[in-house]
Amino acid sequence: MKNKAVKFFTRFQKFEIVSINKQINKMDVSGVISILHRCFQALTLDTIKAQVSLHENSITSVEEVKPVPKKVIRRVIKKKAEPAPRRCDARIYGEALLLEGTKAPNGTPYKVYKPKQCEKNSTVSIAIDGDGEGELYLCTVCENRYKIRQQNPAMWHGFFDGDVPETSHFVNGSWHRKRVEKIEKAPLLNE
Repeated sequence: MKNKAVKFFTRFQKFEIVSINKQINKMDVSGVISILHRCFQALTLDTIKAQVSLHENSITSVEEVKPVPKKVIRRVIKKKAEPAPRRCDARIYGEALLLEGTKAPNGTPYKVYKPKQCEKNSTVSIAIDGDGEGELYLCTVCENRYKIRQQNPAMWHGFFDGDVPETSHFVNGSWHRKRVEKIEKAPLLNE
């Protein structure tokens, strides 16, 4: 297809040149100059501008084409869901039971408590081991109790899964076992 177009174009050029040559041969010099003048006049910048303005003025209506909005491609980045707040790992007093056969300084029987895990959400983590692998979590209140456990041991009841301190009044704790032993020995002393 390309080759045919090239051949046709070259034939047309040859034909055009031949026809111009024939016209030039028939004309005198003034005719040749007028033909050349018309050719150069067609190529001047002023004539090109005039032709363009004629074509621009001949357009009577222009349809406005609304610009097509660009598609916005958004990458959806899923935020990491914040982990559910950890529950405090401290042991606190649960249900109170009366320890029959004992007498507290106020005259009522001593109370012993069922252990219960603190229900508040934790705010800090405490490294249990020196290597930093074991962590337990405490709420603000239990954190304060943990900090003063050396000065006031009765305030800190330990971690829920750990050993019960001797000062805590929990069922089956060391304080409770000592009280039960005294109750069991008391009838033997009276006999």
